[in-house]
Amino acid sequence: MGVRLTRTDARPRQRRMIALPIASREMVSGGPVSLREWRDERGKGVRDMTDMNDWNTKVIEEFRSNSGRVSGQFEGAPMVLLHTTGAKSGVERINPMMYLEESGRIFVFASKAGADTNPDWYRNLVANPSVTMELGAETFTATATPVTGVERDRVYALQASINPGFAGYEAKTTRVIPVVELVRS
Repeated sequence: MGVRLTRTDARPRQRRMIALPIASREMVSGGPVSLREWRDERGKGVRDMTDMNDWNTKVIEEFRSNSGRVSGQFEGAPMVLLHTTGAKSGVERINPMMYLEESGRIFVFASKAGADTNPDWYRNLVANPSVTMELGAETFTATATPVTGVERDRVYALQASINPGFAGYEAKTTRVIPVVELVRS
């Protein structure tokens, strides 16, 4: 039994559509990624994943061909490729993201640019904390451990002082943005 889709705009359909909740939309540069939104007859959101997948693919390819360095909005930023296992699907997902290294410890932040929901990759690593990381030219396994309380606040404040966009993300949402430590296995 298929799901009938209806458009929320008048543009013709040109790309393959995949059903996902709108609440899972990733944010980039403090604003929503340019993705067309759809609704099915149950009112659930559906979106065109091509733009986000293309963007991630380009960042991943550039990261790998330049030993972890990328250009554009992330030029000079500390970047990591985080491989997680889908909580429901079991499929490997790769997400480029900024990280913080402090005294040999590596932290990532589930900011989703200040959206009111956590990013999908965070749900995946909570369900499956064994991850793979690409950091520069090095690839290694790690265990993801959420950081809470005073330590979480300290680490997030440090990240926000180094990268002010993270202070803006925190101001945009009512949720506590998760901080995750990635510990080498």
